[in-house]
Amino acid sequence: MNLDENRDLIQRICIVVTTYNRADILEKSLAMYTEIRYISEATILIIDNNSTDRTNEVVSEFKKKYQLKVEYYFESQQGLSIAKNTAIRICKQDYMLFLDDDCYPQRDILVNCLNSLILPNTFVLGKVKRWNEMVPAWIEDDFFIRNPESDTRTMLKDTNQVKGCILLIERNVFDIINDFNTSMGMNGTTIAYGEDTDLGYRAKSFGIDIWYDPSIAMYHRSHFMTVGEFLKKNYLAGQTHQSLRVKKKGIFRLLALVCFHMFKSPFIFLSFITKSANWKGAFVASLSKVSNYSGQLMFQLKSTVQSLTGHSAL
Repeated sequence: MNLDENRDLIQRICIVVTTYNRADILEKSLAMYTEIRYISEATILIIDNNSTDRTNEVVSEFKKKYQLKVEYYFESQQGLSIAKNTAIRICKQDYMLFLDDDCYPQRDILVNCLNSLILPNTFVLGKVKRWNEMVPAWIEDDFFIRNPESDTRTMLKDTNQVKGCILLIERNVFDIINDFNTSMGMNGTTIAYGEDTDLGYRAKSFGIDIWYDPSIAMYHRSHFMTVGEFLKKNYLAGQTHQSLRVKKKGIFRLLALVCFHMFKSPFIFLSFITKSANWKGAFVASLSKVSNYSGQLMFQLKSTVQSLTGHSAL
C-alpha cells in the first residue's frame, strides 16, 4: 500500500474521544497525538460530556497549536453511552476508533487500523498497554488491563472481552445493531459498565465477527488509584457481568463462590507478598474475586426480590 493510498484510507477514520472533567489528563494525552503517523489525515472528534472544568479550553488550545482536524461537541446530557451515541450521530467518516480520554495511541495505530478496514462490518478490539508515567508502581497490569491472549489478529468467541477503551467499528455497523445502550456505562462520577460488552453481544447475534488486533494499541492510565477503588470496580463489574449473562448463576452457587474465594484470599495474599513487598497489590489480588462474585451475588439477590416489580436490579 503506497503513501497516497494510506492517506486516502486514513481520511475515512474518525478518532472518537469522549471525556468528562478530566481536562488535565486530556491535555497530556492529546499532546501525544501529534506523534501518530498520518494524524493530520484523520479526524479527531472530542465529545465533551457536560464537563465543568476547562476541557473546552484544552481542546481549543490543542486545535490552535497543532492545526489538526479536531472537532469539538458539547453533550449536555450526562452519560458515557449517550456521548458515544452523539459521536455516532455526528460522525461523517466511515470508521470510528473509540478511545478513552486518559490514554494515548501508539504511533502506528492508524497505519495498523488499515489492515482491518477490509473486514466486512469492521468490529475490532485493540490492545491496552500501560501508560507508565500515569500509573503508580504498586498497581499491577493485571489489575486494570484485560487483553485477549493472542499476539496476532484473531476472532473473539467471548464477547465479555469487548471493552470500549479501544474499539474500531465501521460506522454502518450501528445501522445494523443500533447504538450503545444508554442504561449502561459510566454516568458522570457514577461507575458502571457493560455498554461495550452489550454492543458486542448484539453484533454477534447479527452474525458480525468481532476481532482482536494487538497491533492496534494504546497506552492507558489506570482509572483507579486506591485499593478501595479497585475492589469497588470489581464489585460493580461483577454486577454488570451477571446482568449480561444469558444463563445466570444461581444465588446458592454464587454464595458458595464468595465463600470459596474468601477462604482462598489469605493464601493468595501470602503468596503475593512472598514474591513482592507490594502490600496494596496483595490486598487487591487476594480480594478481587471475592468482590466480583459479591457483586454478582448482590445483583442476583436484587433480581430475585424485584422480579415481581419489573424493575431493573442495577
